[in-house]
Amino acid sequence: MNDVPSLRVVQDKVSLRERTTAVLRNAILTMRFKPGERLVERQLCLETGVSRTCIRESMRHLEAEGLVRREHNKGVVVSSITATEASEIYEVRRILEAKMLEKMIRRLDTDIVGRLEASLLRAEECIGRPFEYVSAIGDLIEVLWSGYNNDTARNLLRSIFDRISYIRVILSVSTGVDEKRTTVAILHGVLDAIKQRDVIAAQERYDHYLTRAHDTVVKIITSNSASNDRLVTQVAIG
Repeated sequence: MNDVPSLRVVQDKVSLRERTTAVLRNAILTMRFKPGERLVERQLCLETGVSRTCIRESMRHLEAEGLVRREHNKGVVVSSITATEASEIYEVRRILEAKMLEKMIRRLDTDIVGRLEASLLRAEECIGRPFEYVSAIGDLIEVLWSGYNNDTARNLLRSIFDRISYIRVILSVSTGVDEKRTTVAILHGVLDAIKQRDVIAAQERYDHYLTRAHDTVVKIITSNSASNDRLVTQVAIG
């Protein structure tokens, strides 16, 4: 007897695209679809019972979340990351974002402060909703990046943006409300230092944010990894 749950999409008041995205997201995060696995559009249509247009829209949404990526000559595949890759990403982020933070503070304006406050407020409001929380934190980091007038540095970070997004998803679905509240509190400390134009304090607090995130995600990946050290995330999305 096959105990694998059906991917059939149930239609209700929630839009079909949203429902399809939720079903496919859950399949990825519960390892129904494995990291690196190719997602074939025709097969997904058969399993979900929705159109190719709906599948494509959902794939674009999941790509924005960092859960899938497009590969040349292969199509859409499930994102994957190792503990080593995660550590390397955080090493790059520490170096670049510390400098970005310094430059942003030195040319600080009220627009950037307002956008940071809005993103942080949204993160607080979405603590109990993992994917909205991920989006809010992502918006906040984007604002920090935008304040640094160095296209090369920004482009370098954007080249690994999908992996950064995937790491945020791992953290969001694998940590509880208390951990998220602590993260928001740390980022409030960063924002306070930014408002005071205290570069050293802002950098130290932001480094604490990155270090804490790094240690948590590496622990999650390592503890849940299969023999090939690939991500195994065991979560249930309601």
